[in-house]
Amino acid sequence: MENTQVCDSTQVQNTPEPETRRVIKKKILKVKKSEPTEESTTAPSNDAVGQSEDEKDLSSIIPSSRIKNYINKEKLNKEIDSIIEKIKSSDASLDLNSILSEDTQKKIGSAIKEKEKNNQEKPDTATAIVINDIAVDILSKQRFKFSNNSFKVLSVFSDMIIEEITRFAMDELVKNKKSIINNKYVFNDQIKNGRLYRIYSELPSFIAMRNEMQSTDVVEVSDSTDVVEDAEAIDVAEASSSDEKTPKTINFEFYIKKICNKLKVSDDMYSKIKVSDKYQKFCSSIILDFLNKVAPLSKILLDIMTTKTITNLVFQTIIKMQVLDSDKYDEIMADLNQRLDSHK
Repeated sequence: MENTQVCDSTQVQNTPEPETRRVIKKKILKVKKSEPTEESTTAPSNDAVGQSEDEKDLSSIIPSSRIKNYINKEKLNKEIDSIIEKIKSSDASLDLNSILSEDTQKKIGSAIKEKEKNNQEKPDTATAIVINDIAVDILSKQRFKFSNNSFKVLSVFSDMIIEEITRFAMDELVKNKKSIINNKYVFNDQIKNGRLYRIYSELPSFIAMRNEMQSTDVVEVSDSTDVVEDAEAIDVAEASSSDEKTPKTINFEFYIKKICNKLKVSDDMYSKIKVSDKYQKFCSSIILDFLNKVAPLSKILLDIMTTKTITNLVFQTIIKMQVLDSDKYDEIMADLNQRLDSHK
C-alpha cells in the first residue's frame, strides 16, 4: 500500500508539468498577438488613419476623410454641434428655450415626462432628471450620420473635376510652349468642350477667376516664382491636421499637386510641367465650392427620404442631378462607377 501511495504522489507531481508548459505557450502567443495592438495605440488620429488608407487607394487622390471632415464639421452638423457644446459647457442656469427650436423643446418635454413616469413606476431604479443631459441626448439624435463609403463618391468626382481642368490647362500650356501652370491657361476655348464644364464653370471661384483674367493682364510666372515643388513635408503636415481646420484655412492644395503629377506621367509632353501655388489654391477653391453646393442638396434629399443617414446613394443621386442634361451623362457615370468599383 505504501508503494502505491508513492506512485500516486509521483503521478501528482508529474501531472502539472505538461500543464505548465501549455500555460507558458499561451503566454508567448499572447505576447505576439499584443504587438500589433501596442502599435495601434500609438497610431495617428482617426483622420490621419483615414488619410493613410486614402493614399493606398488608387481610385482617387483627394482623400474622402478630409471631405468628410469638411462636410460633417463645417456644413451639415456645425450648427447642432455648436449648440451641444454650448449646453455641455454651461450650468443648469442656461435658458434652453433661447437656443433650441420649438420642435426640440417639445421632444425634451416628452422625454422628461417619460422619465418621470418611469421613476414613479420603478422607484427602486429611479434616476435624477437632468434637463441639460436630456437636451444633449435629443440633439445628438438629430445629427446627420454617414455610411463608411459615402464620401468616396465626392472624393472620386472631385478628382474627375480637377483632372479635367488641369488637362485642358496643360494642353494650353504645351501649345504656348510654357512650363508652369498659371490660372490664365485654364480659360481657353477648348475647356468649354469638357464633359464636366457645366458643373465647375458655374462655381463662384471659377467665375471670379475668369473675370479676373479678363480684366487684368496676367504676368507670366517665372520658373523660380510661385512654384511649390519641394514643400511636400509642409503639405503633408498640413494635410494631416485637418481636424482643427476652419472653412477659411482648410484646403486641398497638396492633393491638387498630386493630381497634376499623376497627369504628368500620363503623357511625355506634360513631363516637364510645374504647378504654381496660385493654381493649387484656385483648384482647391473649386473643390470647396463644389462641396458647398453638395451640402444643402444633401439636406433636401435626406428630408425627402425622412432619414438622417447619408449613404453613397445620396451623393450619387446629387451628382446624377448635376450631369443629367449633359450629352456625356452615360460616359461620366460609367467613369465614376468604374473608379468607385476599383475602391471596393
